[in-house]
Amino acid sequence: MRWKKATGKKRVVLTARDMDILTFTGLCGYISSEQVAREWFKSRDRARHRLRDLFQAGLVDLSIVCSTRPNLVSLTRLGTKTVAKVRPSVKARLKTTRAIPVAGLEHHLAIVDARFFAAALRLRTGWCLAAWGGGQGELASELGLPQFRLRPDAAFVLTNHTRTCICCLEVDCGTEGTPVLDSKIERYGDLLGHGGIQELWVVVTAGVGRQETLKKLIAKGGLGRWTRFLTPSSINARPVAGFPRKLGGRGV
Repeated sequence: MRWKKATGKKRVVLTARDMDILTFTGLCGYISSEQVAREWFKSRDRARHRLRDLFQAGLVDLSIVCSTRPNLVSLTRLGTKTVAKVRPSVKARLKTTRAIPVAGLEHHLAIVDARFFAAALRLRTGWCLAAWGGGQGELASELGLPQFRLRPDAAFVLTNHTRTCICCLEVDCGTEGTPVLDSKIERYGDLLGHGGIQELWVVVTAGVGRQETLKKLIAKGGLGRWTRFLTPSSINARPVAGFPRKLGGRGV
C-alpha cells in the first residue's frame, strides 16, 4: 500500500458537502473514493476531482492499494482540526488513521457500507440513524453485550416518529468456521431473547454458497425473525430500495 501525503498547497472554500465528506471520513477512520462517489456525487470523475482538491488543500490523505481498487481516504491533522472546529459535537469521535491494515480492508469497508445504508434509509423509509458505535463502545456496553460475550461489528439505533429500533451488525467475509458461527449465533439467541436488541443485521460479502450457509445456520438457531440478511448489492444500491425482509418473513 502506498500513501500520498497531503500537500496543503491549495486553498479551497469548503461546502456543506465537503464537511459531510470530511466528517464521515473522520468518524469511520477511512473510507474509499468509491464510497465518496456513490454517496455524494453524480459521477466518479466529479468525486475524484473534488477529493484531489481536498487532498491538495491538506485536509485528506489518499492511500493507493493497487491499480484495480479505489483509493482510500483519511483525514490529516488539519482535516481533523477543521471538522472539530466546524462541528465540535463530533470532535471526541474523530479518528486520524496512521496505518491501514490491508488484511482488514474488506471487512472495514463493508461496515462503512452498512453505515451508509442505515443513514440513507431516511430518504426512503423515514427511519433515521440516531446512533452508531463499535462493538466495544459505550452503546454496546449500555446494551449489555459484554455480558453475552458478544462484540458485534457495530451497535446502532434507528428511530422514526413513533418507534426506536436497536440493532447489532455482523459482517461476514467468509473467514470464520461453522463452529465459531454456531457459537456466535447461540449467544445472539440468548441476547435477543432478553429484548434489549430488536434486530440483527448480517452483511455477507462472500458468494452465494456462503450466503446459503449463513441463512441455514441463522434459521437453525431460531434467529430468523430478528435477522435482516444483506449483501453488498443490496446495501450499495442508490436510491435504497428500503428494508430487506427479515429471514423469518416479518416486515419492518
